[in-house]
Amino acid sequence: MFGSVGDWNELFSQAYKALKPGGFLECAEHSVAPVSDDNTVGPDHVYTRYGTIMTDLGRKRGKEFDVWSRLKE
Repeated sequence: MFGSVGDWNELFSQAYKALKPGGFLECAEHSVAPVSDDNTVGPDHVYTRYGTIMTDLGRKRGKEFDVWSRLKE
């Protein structure tokens, strides 16, 4: 859903209100920017540039493409 939600706090607030007692909410978002533990995908890699561009464009539109990093909160 990344890139389509303008207010994640409001989305989660509404979702929690709709849950039945004992219910749970699961959300799994992924990153548009690659991560490599061996540095094979560096800052100049096409996918890294793509991720940066998508994240910046999303922010300009009031949307988030990096919400995955804060979902645990």
